[in-house]
Amino acid sequence: MTINKFYAHYGRHVREAFIFIISCILISSFLYEVSGASCSAGQYLHSNGTCQACPSNSYMKEKNHTADFCRQCPFKSSELVTIICNTTYLSIECIPGYFHSNGDTPMCQKCTKCSPWQRFVVECGSNHDAICCNKSKVYNETSGQCENQWNASPFIRNDSLFSTILTLNWSTTAMETISTESVRFKKSTRDNTKGIGQEGIILLCLILPFSVIIWSLADCLWCLRIYHLLTKD
Repeated sequence: MTINKFYAHYGRHVREAFIFIISCILISSFLYEVSGASCSAGQYLHSNGTCQACPSNSYMKEKNHTADFCRQCPFKSSELVTIICNTTYLSIECIPGYFHSNGDTPMCQKCTKCSPWQRFVVECGSNHDAICCNKSKVYNETSGQCENQWNASPFIRNDSLFSTILTLNWSTTAMETISTESVRFKKSTRDNTKGIGQEGIILLCLILPFSVIIWSLADCLWCLRIYHLLTKD
């Protein structure tokens, strides 16, 4: 093996490793920039990668999102509903005796009224209907059904617990707080997962080039040893 062939072989591997490193860095930078982009409430992610304000008569309640559109403010379809909508906020309220449970759809439904042989186990709220059970039965919160007392599980609401719940008055604020904490936990889990994916891409792009370099150096050392053996003879 001549010196020219040795350097030709060595140079080819160096060029391949260099091109691979540059390509991987560019790809990882692009993926990180796109996946890491997020907009605030009242904004949407434009196709050019920047956050733009929502147009009039539209809204976006979520924070740190990547949605490429804003939702249209709902239209008031009847006198039963009151709608407050701006770029960062949407509120849908029904008049007393009606409830709203369709997310951002302005539709009000009439609250259920218990029959004389029934009793309320859950009062009608602003975003949920009332639940009635026969007076001889108890309400199972796990199954969402009225059951006979001898089939009741430890989680079934009895009369004393029902009275306590009515005293505490399950308010809309408490239900919204629980819902908000649930969404916050899901979003935190999703963000952490996305961060792990980004770090995995970057780590993979860093490890692979070094593996190519080590393999190339080992190959070159082997070629150098053969060259010395040939020239020695």
